[in-house]
Amino acid sequence: MNPTLETVTHDIRRGFEEVCVISDALETLGDLIHRRHCSADLDSLSERDMEGLALSVRGLALVLGHIRDSSEEAVIELEKLQGVRRDD
Repeated sequence: MNPTLETVTHDIRRGFEEVCVISDALETLGDLIHRRHCSADLDSLSERDMEGLALSVRGLALVLGHIRDSSEEAVIELEKLQGVRRDD
């Protein structure tokens, strides 16, 4: 199926919405660390806390990587639809 301007726009908008969710999640992680320890000093976190934090950040990074890739594909398709890019 060939992409249309509507489907490409939808893909870009969905990526933007996902980035907004991730931004909120990162802010929440920071708030939790700050509230629990009254500082951003990670030295006072337990090993279990650090493992949880690392898994959370890694998960967010993986999702951001997916959003980056799908957004890049959507922009390439948009450029093709606009006639400013040819198939490679």
